[in-house]
Amino acid sequence: YQEAIGRFGQSALARRDAEELVAEALETTKRALQARKVWYVEGGRTDAQAGAVGTVLVAVHGEGAARGTLCIDADDITPEAIAFLNTMASLLSTGLQRIESEGKLSFLAQFDPLTGLANRVVLTDRLAELLVHAKRRAAPLAVLSVDLDDFNLVNDALGHGGGDALLKEAAMRLLGVVSNGDTVARLGSDEFALVLAELMRPEDAAVVAQKVIERLSQPFMLNGKETFVTASVGIAAFPGDGGGAEALISAAAAAMYRAKQSGRNGYRFFTFDITQRTR
Repeated sequence: YQEAIGRFGQSALARRDAEELVAEALETTKRALQARKVWYVEGGRTDAQAGAVGTVLVAVHGEGAARGTLCIDADDITPEAIAFLNTMASLLSTGLQRIESEGKLSFLAQFDPLTGLANRVVLTDRLAELLVHAKRRAAPLAVLSVDLDDFNLVNDALGHGGGDALLKEAAMRLLGVVSNGDTVARLGSDEFALVLAELMRPEDAAVVAQKVIERLSQPFMLNGKETFVTASVGIAAFPGDGGGAEALISAAAAAMYRAKQSGRNGYRFFTFDITQRTR
């Protein structure tokens, strides 16, 4: 039993896949006990076999609740075997919680937890990859910077809960505008970015920008009330407005601020005159 626990304990610290860890726990338990059958039931539920004579159930705990149940069908379950099973269940619980925590950290490192959209890091990486392909094919590519106008008024009127609900709905609307090969990211409080990789010509980005403005201008139902916002959009195109990811993102943001200065609820293409004004 100690040898089996030692081997499985190492796996519980090293494995990155929950299904593989559970499978190894079942195989280790079956070999150590010479059991007829060992299986795992997710969520603490048991099936009809769990009530059979000779079946032992051992809870695998999660954070504050039962995560699952180890079910063992064997002849001779001694007190030493029970102690072994409890240790195996504890190691399995620890391993599954570690994998779950690492998964959450990985998600938070790449995606916005509120909307589920890519964050700036992922946006920059994807844009850099798309630029490599765009340079090889001499194909156009555009970055759109989208900012909701006077979003702070929504928070003031409906609270941060209402503001969060609007942001999540806005994210879904933006995803509905782009094509499969495009990317939508959330960069800040009410600032989003779109990377358009499937363009015939740079000017076609204006069509998408207009769709963004029209979709976001439709009423949002928040707390049973219609709420209206507008958006300002800046457009930067490759290769004319920059050759790198950060340069294009910055150029699109500068154009977006120019759209705000020009009255909001509209879009602007980046020009080098905007750079001079910014400086």
